[in-house]
Amino acid sequence: CIGVREGRTRADDVLWDYWHITPTKALGLVFDPTLWKKAMDEYYTAAGHDLVKGWPTRAKLEELDLKDVADEMGRLGKLP
Repeated sequence: CIGVREGRTRADDVLWDYWHITPTKALGLVFDPTLWKKAMDEYYTAAGHDLVKGWPTRAKLEELDLKDVADEMGRLGKLP
């Protein structure tokens, strides 16, 4: 939630070029960005985060006994 409070969103969750372009070129492979998007969707779903913003949901925060954090994120407009 600290990152979310500071403005982090799903758009910030990217693979840096050296993580996928160089290794895949060296192996003669092609990086498929649609697989990365699918993996992100699966991760966010499993983590209880919103798929659009990548932010944790109130339900997930409360499940983790973080109602006070959820309340603060709500006051800041940082809940999906």
